[in-house]
Amino acid sequence: MITSLGLKNFKGWKKAHLSLGRLTVLFGTNSSGKTSILQSLLLLKQTAESYDRSRALHFGEQEKDLIELGSFEETVYGHSLKSEIDIELAWQPEKPVDIGPGIQAESIGYKGCFKSADEQVVMTHLQYTANDFTIEINREKNGTYSALSKGLKKQGRKAIGPPESCYGIPHKATTYFKGLFPLEFSHQFESLMKSIRYLGPLRQPPGRVYPWSGSRPDSVGLKGEYAVQAMLAALKEKPTAARRGRIMPRIKLHEEARRWMDRLGVADNIELLPLDGDGGRLYETIMRIKGTAYDASLADVGVGVSQVLPVIVQLYFAPYGSLLLFEQPEIHLHPSVQAALADLFIEATETMGHQVIIESHSEHFLVRMQRRIAEAKASIASRANIKLFVCSIEKEASVAKELEMDEYGKIQNWPKEFFGDTLSDREAIMREIIRRKRERK
Repeated sequence: MITSLGLKNFKGWKKAHLSLGRLTVLFGTNSSGKTSILQSLLLLKQTAESYDRSRALHFGEQEKDLIELGSFEETVYGHSLKSEIDIELAWQPEKPVDIGPGIQAESIGYKGCFKSADEQVVMTHLQYTANDFTIEINREKNGTYSALSKGLKKQGRKAIGPPESCYGIPHKATTYFKGLFPLEFSHQFESLMKSIRYLGPLRQPPGRVYPWSGSRPDSVGLKGEYAVQAMLAALKEKPTAARRGRIMPRIKLHEEARRWMDRLGVADNIELLPLDGDGGRLYETIMRIKGTAYDASLADVGVGVSQVLPVIVQLYFAPYGSLLLFEQPEIHLHPSVQAALADLFIEATETMGHQVIIESHSEHFLVRMQRRIAEAKASIASRANIKLFVCSIEKEASVAKELEMDEYGKIQNWPKEFFGDTLSDREAIMREIIRRKRERK
């Protein structure tokens, strides 16, 4: 679980530091920097999983990439090639990590600094921290690299090769940092990046027929294009076990999808039916829309139904303890469904052990979150586990302000015109009602 995220000179963010919870929701106006927070994590994941280990940052260049940010100049704040991009993370692995003989760490810190040099992006500083130990790799003025440690006795600055990708400590460092397992830091970073899964705001339009070769997708895809295939794959597997204390409920994806589509009020049933004569490779998704007496293809129902299905599937299909990123999960949904989405995220996050970061524009989603905190029935529905931020532009830079809630979910520092000036609109309506009634007398 990521406990904090820091940015410097990344897109619209000149500087930022966010303390994250099990459920973190980012609100704000358009172009206020919400998406960039998610993109910073996707950039690290995309780079870490790139085959080119010499590339310090992989900004994306193909449609299949997680994100396409263009170039360093297009990504750095103010488009200044003289500035560096810094990204900092602190996270807690699932269990304590052995970082040295007899040394265990419950939390790990990462910092990566990048700049443009000689028409390429280079890493100028890589740092890992755990307990009282720090490992650093720095780029010198002549382009070489040196390693430095803190917390270890008699460990001075030594020449070393460049970091691998945006995170990798060179293998030779094993002999440099005696008393620590330096490669374990790289391994933990890889595990964190592997746990990230992202669902974008523009989901793929529903299809009438879905091909499935029998393979298991890694996720529902960036646009939810593999949601049906994920459900088909889950039907062929044993139900997953979600660890929640000592209780080990068996999670059946298809049943959860049915239950939540019904609870959200959008569909009574979901069936995945093979088409005759295709050898079991083509499937049709049939639904019964809430309140109707007939079944219909996913391609023939309202767009909102098809948009919410990938959200449900992602939450219950992703491996236990994943880091899930969602952009505008409420898009195309009725306000009542937007509110119920908050219940979906609260329950699924708690049951599946996930950490979830959401970008949203929905006031209905927020109010339901507040209500669940006030009711205090779910352990995850608390101020400690739910973090809410409002992003805005101040002095030509993005800023994030955490919404301070009391134990009843009441926001203490409600921003002016947070979701538009609805309060003033209601007051204006009341004034007009009073004025017009007086005129009739």
